Amino acid sequence: MPAEKLTLSRFIHIIILFIVLITAFIWRTLTTPDVHHFKCKNRDNCATSFEGEKIHISSQNNTFTISISRESPQNSVSFVIDPAFEKISSLKYEMTFVNKKPVKNTIVFKSDKSSLIIHLPKDG
Repeated sequence: MPAEKLTLSRFIHIIILFIVLITAFIWRTLTTPDVHHFKCKNRDNCATSFEGEKIHISSQNNTFTISISRESPQNSVSFVIDPAFEKISSLKYEMTFVNKKPVKNTIVFKSDKSSLIIHLPKDG
């Protein structure tokens, strides 16, 4: 079966589809938030920074405490924390959360621009 001749209208249609696909790929790439991973070496005590906030995780008798403190007063990052935690105190530059459910081996922090996944070592 012989191939059909490429007409001008078919060629324009292919080019338009190609441009739409390239545009969708570039848009999705630019709007996808950054994901940062941090691996804690010790399950009992771990610290890192995320978007100008100092995050300290400590564990005692399977109760985890997360303290978040601002490095400078100009930082006003709002983020979502793992729903297994509830806020127990909130000061001007520091918040403290404690787990109300068992904690998995990852704790996720999400902000508008990026996400931080903290990987905790397994028990034992």
